[in-house]
Amino acid sequence: MSMRTIEEQIDNNILEDRLMTTLSGFFGALALLLAAVGLYGVISYAVTRRTREIGIRMALGAERQSSCGWWRGTPRRWYWSARLSGFRRRWRCHGS
Repeated sequence: MSMRTIEEQIDNNILEDRLMTTLSGFFGALALLLAAVGLYGVISYAVTRRTREIGIRMALGAERQSSCGWWRGTPRRWYWSARLSGFRRRWRCHGS
C-alpha cells in the first residue's frame, strides 16, 4: 500500500476528464478550421465563376451596384434556406 498526497489523488481522479476535455477542444478547433477552409473554398469558387460575368456586364455598361448586387443577396438566401431546411427537419423528427 502506497501513501499519496491529496493533490496526487485528485490529479489521478481527474486525469481522464482532463484528457477528454483537451481532446474535445483540439477536435473542436480542427473542425472550426476545416469549416473555415471549406467556406473559403466555396466562396472562392463562386467568385471565380462570376468574375468573367461581372466583367462582361461592366463592359456592356452595367452599373457597379447591379453587377455586384449578387454578393449581397445570394449569401443571405443561402443562409435563410439552410435555416428553413433545418427547422423543417427538426419539425419532422421531433414534431414540435
